[in-house]
Amino acid sequence: MKITYSQECLALLKRLELFPKFIEETCQSPTRMMLTQSRPPQYYAAKWFKNGKVVFVHAIMRKGAGEDASKQELEVHSALELKENLPAGRVTPEMPMRDIFLNVVKSFGVPVSCHPDAPPALLYHGRWDGKMVHCSLQRDEYYQVSGDFNLREGRSQDVWVFSFKLYKEWFVNG
Repeated sequence: MKITYSQECLALLKRLELFPKFIEETCQSPTRMMLTQSRPPQYYAAKWFKNGKVVFVHAIMRKGAGEDASKQELEVHSALELKENLPAGRVTPEMPMRDIFLNVVKSFGVPVSCHPDAPPALLYHGRWDGKMVHCSLQRDEYYQVSGDFNLREGRSQDVWVFSFKLYKEWFVNG
């Protein structure tokens, strides 16, 4: 499996001091994973390491969904180091990946809308006007947008905005 990193992810990793070896191991042998049916497919994975570290990864499957792993290409868009006790609840290796993902969103996400007529939500599904992704963060606050955007259909799904401020406060104090 070939693994690359988006520029946004590289900036986030620098802030978090998370080493690529943990991300690559999470992508290649996750404890839990989920691949969405979007285009391109969104890849979510979590891995529990022996040292107690939990790594959460969101990537886009660029090539090879459903094929031999050696032909797959993932572009990692975000990666976080977690603990089992998150602000929104506990995550465990036995949980379905969708539930782990939802706990991460509820813990570190801020409401977002992708259409002027749509109300904001922590996890947005719905219309997308092709340009708008609105959230109420301070101008200088670091954040990252993740999700699936389909311009042809004017729809988006699983869109959420990660707040580095919320994450940092929890990680330092939690």
